[in-house]
Amino acid sequence: MPKITTSREQADNLVQEFLQSKQTQKEFCRERNLNVGTFQWWLRRYKECIAAEKKIETKTPFVRVTPKTSVTTAGLNKESELTIDFQNGTRMKWRGIEIPTSLHQLITTLTTTGDVL
Repeated sequence: MPKITTSREQADNLVQEFLQSKQTQKEFCRERNLNVGTFQWWLRRYKECIAAEKKIETKTPFVRVTPKTSVTTAGLNKESELTIDFQNGTRMKWRGIEIPTSLHQLITTLTTTGDVL
């Protein structure tokens, strides 16, 4: 079988043509004088690219969360604990001598105004 140099665009077009055909990979490659192993590599690469594109499209950069509990100012200078339960089931805990004032103010503001954190 003579070696055929194919661009990425040509390979993708052949894969798309194959996916629309009712042929087996062997039949498709034999009719077009393609190496089956090379074609399978093109097919795998094409499917991985499509899957990656779908993942990027569905991935959102931010997750909306609504705190289920509020924060009190009691104990800011003592051993303190802050727990935030996210809607997806994740729980964030802060334990320490003090909760950072800016974090406390942000959470207090968001929970009292009813905004989404």
